[in-house]
Amino acid sequence: SSFGVRHEVQLSGLAEASLYHFRIVSTTAAGTEAATDDAVFRTLLRPLVIENLAVADSDSASFTVSWSPTRPANARVEYGPDDTYGASTSVLPEMTTAHAVTVTGLAPATTYHFRARSVDADGYPAVSGDSTVITEAPALAVLGVCVADTTSTTATVAWRTARPATSRVEYGTSTSYGFVTPEETDLTTDHEVTLRGLAPSTAYHVRALSVDAYGQEGASAAVSLTTWAEG
Repeated sequence: SSFGVRHEVQLSGLAEASLYHFRIVSTTAAGTEAATDDAVFRTLLRPLVIENLAVADSDSASFTVSWSPTRPANARVEYGPDDTYGASTSVLPEMTTAHAVTVTGLAPATTYHFRARSVDADGYPAVSGDSTVITEAPALAVLGVCVADTTSTTATVAWRTARPATSRVEYGTSTSYGFVTPEETDLTTDHEVTLRGLAPSTAYHVRALSVDAYGQEGASAAVSLTTWAEG
């Protein structure tokens, strides 16, 4: 090794978050050795990092976020309509490297921003970047389909939907239908469509169709009607 008046030695292979004792020893060209008194230092923990962030599941009112901190830590999710969030789940206190946190009470068919947070046993925090998820639209139920005001060439089909939606009817002499009325685009929960140009004394299969503002389609089971005879 070379001789000098300024010295620098890098220590490697140390354990993180550990206490080490050390002293400095120098030897002159003449072989005289000198050493400092004992001293100590503590290595730092590596930064806590959130990895493998993903939306594990979602529906119309909730989503579940999963992630893996690089060492055991707790978990919570911040969420909201934009990247300022504004809401948070409760902290899950279990210290682990695999988390799944469910956010509930959400609006359907809505974009939410979210990020994951973890804090380890020593109080070191980690936060993920911003991500987004869109909640699903709930299924559209078509209810109470009935046929009224039947004549020899017309019939009126009425039904209800759980939320406002469009109206149209498929119909035909078999369950393959073959005919469909023009879509009535006004959104309503009470629907009524009149079929015209039907053949007299004929059995028809009909089903009601609706589409809501979220784009969710609903269809009833088939019902049947028979037109009156002429005269």
